[in-house]
Amino acid sequence: MLVSVFGDKIPIVIATHKDLEKVDARKVMDYMINFLGGSGGGRSDFSQGGIENDKDIDIALASLSEFLVSLNS
Repeated sequence: MLVSVFGDKIPIVIATHKDLEKVDARKVMDYMINFLGGSGGGRSDFSQGGIENDKDIDIALASLSEFLVSLNS
């Protein structure tokens, strides 16, 4: 995952290996968008979008590992 804060623009890119079926980049994007607002989409191995709220980005990133573990359950 790459998140870049540049002025009022906060693009996000999520990429996984095509053979890594348990981690869907679209699900990770949805998680981040639901947490921080914005929009995004893409394929299961590559998703991109933009985030609206960078105030809670540290919290979202800190909670991401638990979300990724839940995908494997």
